[in-house]
Amino acid sequence: MRVLFIGGGRITGTILKELETSIERAYIYDKMNVNHLKDRYHFVKILKDFNIPNDVECVVEAASIEAVKEYSEEVLKSGKDYVILSSGAFANIDFLTAFMELLETSEGRVFIPSGAIGGLDVVVALSKWIESIDLITRKSPQSLGCSVEEETEIFSGSVLEAIERFPKNINVAVTLALAAKSFEKVRVKIIASPGLKFNEHNLRILSRMGEYEFILRNKPLENQRTSLLAALSTVATLRRLKEKFVVGV
Repeated sequence: MRVLFIGGGRITGTILKELETSIERAYIYDKMNVNHLKDRYHFVKILKDFNIPNDVECVVEAASIEAVKEYSEEVLKSGKDYVILSSGAFANIDFLTAFMELLETSEGRVFIPSGAIGGLDVVVALSKWIESIDLITRKSPQSLGCSVEEETEIFSGSVLEAIERFPKNINVAVTLALAAKSFEKVRVKIIASPGLKFNEHNLRILSRMGEYEFILRNKPLENQRTSLLAALSTVATLRRLKEKFVVGV
């Protein structure tokens, strides 16, 4: 496969490692110096300016909410498939509306990986009947930018409030809301927990078809904010683009 990565951080590095034998060419655009990836992988080419090479099959955003807003128009107009990790961009309703209007005329498809949570297949299947979703997230104080000596609830509120206050920590809440087709039905609690070794997400779904609960304890990447599972779910998404026999959709 031939992929353009927007962002050359730890997530991209993990994806390159996992798909090393499958990637024919990886272009990387990052405003920071990421030449170490070119040195490590022979198939990597670093772009000095943002552009979408003609041979690219898929664009992967692994940078930030700001990057999604800055480059999405060009990606959608290119007609390439587009994988977005920073789903928090869609908490801006004006941006979401404009994005969807552009998508209607694009030849490409857009994929939002499940990221650091599971159960999205259940949420999508039940979206018509969901009454409420509660997301309780526990992370280390360092990753949340605070200092506490004991487990402390530092936020309780809506998805839109959560992503505004913690744009690098709670993209999963926006992904849940998109899957449920409702920002109003999802409530978020964020807890800072000293000494926590994993990023934990407790997902509780109440619907007219049943009640469901998922607990995920994810190993974080080095930056502590991002779960390794977020990178691996993107790897799975990219593999699915090439597969004819797909399970779990």
